[in-house]
Amino acid sequence: LDGLVNNAGANFWYGVAGAKEEDVRRCFDLNFYAYWAMAQEAYPHLKHAGGGMIVNTASIHARHTMPGVFPYNVSKAMVVALTTSIALEWGRDNIQCVAIAPGAIHTESLDRFVAEQENGEALLAGFTNRYPLGRIGRPDDVGSLIAYLLSGKNRFISGTTIYVDGGLGAADPETE
Repeated sequence: LDGLVNNAGANFWYGVAGAKEEDVRRCFDLNFYAYWAMAQEAYPHLKHAGGGMIVNTASIHARHTMPGVFPYNVSKAMVVALTTSIALEWGRDNIQCVAIAPGAIHTESLDRFVAEQENGEALLAGFTNRYPLGRIGRPDDVGSLIAYLLSGKNRFISGTTIYVDGGLGAADPETE
C-alpha cells in the first residue's frame, strides 16, 4: 500500500437548533470517523512500505459555509484537523497527508439536488455565478489533483488543505 484516498461523504444539512443527535452522529460516522478508521488501518502498511500519501476529501464548507449546513460543515472541519494531526504524527514515517476541499462539483448528487428544488435551474445558475471561473467544478478537476498527490512527484506537500473551488475562497464576502 502506498496511498489512501478517503472520499466518503454525504450532505447532512440542518440548522444547529434543528439537528437531532442521531443525524449528527450519522454525519460524523460517515464524514469523519470512517476517515480516521481507514487511516488507522492504512498506517502500519504505509509505514512498512517506507511511506505514502493519504488524501482526505473535505469541503469548502470546512472554512466557508452558510447557515443551515450543520453538522456537515463541522464534520469537514474535523477532516481538515485530522489531516493536520496525521501529517504531524506520521511525517517521520514518510507518510504525507493532504486534505482537498472542493467547492460545488457537477456530480449525480448535485443533479439530484437541483432536480428536487422548485427553482433548481435558477439555483444552479446562482451557484455558477458565484465562482470567479464562471462555472462549477467537474469531477476531473478533483480527480486530477488526487492523481497528482498520489503520484509521488512531490514528497514535500503535507499537512495542508488544497481548495479546489474555482477561486470562490479568494472572493471578498462583501462583494458576493
